[in-house]
Amino acid sequence: MFGPYKYIVNSFTILGMIFAIVDIIVYPITAPTIILFTPVFIIILLPFFDLSVSIPSGPFLGLFTLYPAMDSIIVMYVVSQYRQTAKKLYQDFRKALDSFKQARATVHYAIPRNYFNLLQPQPLTVNYPKPHMADKEI
Repeated sequence: MFGPYKYIVNSFTILGMIFAIVDIIVYPITAPTIILFTPVFIIILLPFFDLSVSIPSGPFLGLFTLYPAMDSIIVMYVVSQYRQTAKKLYQDFRKALDSFKQARATVHYAIPRNYFNLLQPQPLTVNYPKPHMADKEI
């Protein structure tokens, strides 16, 4: 029943993609939710519940100033992962290109030396069969 699920979860490629999705989607969405909207909801909802809570609004509202810094840190984190991935892809491409060049050089030197002599026109020689009785002496 859980065979395909176990295969997907155990696959390192799929897990890497899942972590990339978390880094790219979840972090930029949760940071504004926690830093911006939570203080706003608390400030807005306190009068509805008729709670007499004295919150120092200066430090509490100062949390809003954390958002630009937090957002830029998240963007730098995600972009640095993109940069690392792009570097890795470029290095893999260079390795593949270098191995292709080495393979071409190996094939070039594997050509026999008389190959170029075979390309030149050769004189036509015809070997006629000997007559049947030519080998025997009479």
